[in-house]
Amino acid sequence: HAGRGTGRGRGGRGQGRGRGGFRGGSRGSQPRQTEANVVPQESLDDTLPSAVLAMPLGHHPDLRDRLSAFTQSLLSSDPAIPGLDESIVVSPRRLHITLGVMSLTDTSPVSSSVAPPRTVESALALLAQLRPRIMDILNGEELRVALQRADIMRPERGDLEKAHVMWVGPPHEGEDAARLKHLHCTVLNTTYRRPRPLARQPFSYAAALSSTAFRSVEQPHAISDNTTRGRQPIPVNFGEWTVDEIQICKMGSWGPEGEYV
Repeated sequence: HAGRGTGRGRGGRGQGRGRGGFRGGSRGSQPRQTEANVVPQESLDDTLPSAVLAMPLGHHPDLRDRLSAFTQSLLSSDPAIPGLDESIVVSPRRLHITLGVMSLTDTSPVSSSVAPPRTVESALALLAQLRPRIMDILNGEELRVALQRADIMRPERGDLEKAHVMWVGPPHEGEDAARLKHLHCTVLNTTYRRPRPLARQPFSYAAALSSTAFRSVEQPHAISDNTTRGRQPIPVNFGEWTVDEIQICKMGSWGPEGEYV
């Protein structure tokens, strides 16, 4: 659910062009849908995810700059971090908080006897229904997301030398800890490695944690010993950012600035 490489669309300032959702803040806005610039994909099994529900962050230039500096520093580490390659670094323009993935179709069935599928239109309609409730919760305030912890998805056999996805996300503290635990913004993903290997090649999270690049963004915290380092999220500080809208984006899509659409 993340982008490929660091070279695309770093200069853009517009938001991602996802399929609608709703805008936050105090401004009224209706759900919108944009079909332009969607990269054609082969037909997928209906059970496979085809869309991501996301809060875009890549339209913030300062965030793009901060995360680009971090990932470039990781790539320049000496000694090199095993398995790390520029192709697995997510393009800053594609940064987003993943809320969930969905299997959606573009059209409704012709026959009324067929069970209604989950379509883009029905998903947008549901978001429109939820909008007033969410706006009531916000009570006129902006929705802001702090990127204050870094971690990886479960590595192969629990080995920190065999990581595939590294992310940053909000702190999971207080009464919302359980829900916030699963929110993340992907920074590295070996799915996008090029040239594509026969088997998915991991990178060493242990080496990344030991790098000067990582220690430069790590915040002070209590560490019992080095054997437990990396087993829990690492406190970092990549700032706090406003979320203007929720989008439904097609997986694998690319906009003119490299953003999801």
